[in-house]
Amino acid sequence: MRVDVHCHIGQRRRLCGDDGRFSFEAPGKHAPCDSYFSDVMYYGAFMRLARWHFGLGGSRSSEEEFDATVERILLDHILNAKSIDRVILLAFDQYHTDDGQSLGSRRHLWQHGSDLYVSNTYARQLWLRHPRRILFGASIHPYRRDGRKTAVDMLQEVAAAGAVLVKWLPLSQNIDGQDPRTIEFLRCAASLGIPLLIHCGCEAALGNMHPRFKDPAPWLRTLRQLRQERCTPTVIIAHVASPPLWPLTSARTLRTLLEALTGEFADAPLYADLAGMTMVNKAVWLKKLAQMPDIHHKLVHGSDFPIPPFPIVFWPQLRHRYKVIRGLASWLDQDIAVKTALGFPESVFDRAGELLAGRIRLADRLAGLV
Repeated sequence: MRVDVHCHIGQRRRLCGDDGRFSFEAPGKHAPCDSYFSDVMYYGAFMRLARWHFGLGGSRSSEEEFDATVERILLDHILNAKSIDRVILLAFDQYHTDDGQSLGSRRHLWQHGSDLYVSNTYARQLWLRHPRRILFGASIHPYRRDGRKTAVDMLQEVAAAGAVLVKWLPLSQNIDGQDPRTIEFLRCAASLGIPLLIHCGCEAALGNMHPRFKDPAPWLRTLRQLRQERCTPTVIIAHVASPPLWPLTSARTLRTLLEALTGEFADAPLYADLAGMTMVNKAVWLKKLAQMPDIHHKLVHGSDFPIPPFPIVFWPQLRHRYKVIRGLASWLDQDIAVKTALGFPESVFDRAGELLAGRIRLADRLAGLV
């Protein structure tokens, strides 16, 4: 089974519904809505370009139209993709302070807060609407509390409800890989058999509010401790911890991860995904990874959709295949076609389905597919 482990969806302001809600996501309690883009993100260059592309204005009256159009277009790419079996749509929890308080939407560049929020309820609803194509990726900040409920309690709830993995972006959400609450969450994830998708390296789309958390080394120390305790969860490091702006930023984080994957953690459940690597700023690293067969057994397919692929960057490798690939309607198909043309083996595209097989079977049972 080909599974894309790393896909996003979001809305400017999606109101909370009443049905199928998680107990820790009561309407208006944790967040004012089920999904939002911050003012910083919505009025930033990326979203301005998206609104222009969709033919939408920036007034408040156009936000509902923007949200409906974005959801429809993103789902069209996912549901009509020909080269992928399942896509994991990711929830995205809010920024939390060290004492566990969520700050809500970020209004100014100099503030801390969330640029993107997607509730677990919304991500789960999308899965249940399209269970043959979509899977539910959860996101729960490890510092989060809701009355007596801790993040571990919430993890158990989403795991029982069909989540196949949990997504974290530490430098944007403020997650310390060596905080005791983080470690306890990882222990619980190991016991439940639910993997973590963790972003290391810099971030280009959301705020880099805690740049010290881009380094994979603290996460490796935590995983080393958990291996000694014999309770290691499966962890997938997003983007192979690659730098966002080649050649302007250091590749130290990528080198650190590659050394771990081929060295100390070669026999551990530690992997890396190729999400967002067909973009202009990361293409050089994707080309290098394609020529490193000793690392391919540690790679997992992800696209970072709706970040678009850029086949033109790979013209020297694609040549006569470029026009065919560029003509594919779904960006998910274009992403896979580029990676296949570069020489990544089929095992890379199948690996997520193998790692998540147990979670997917549970999800299919809950959705009534088996």
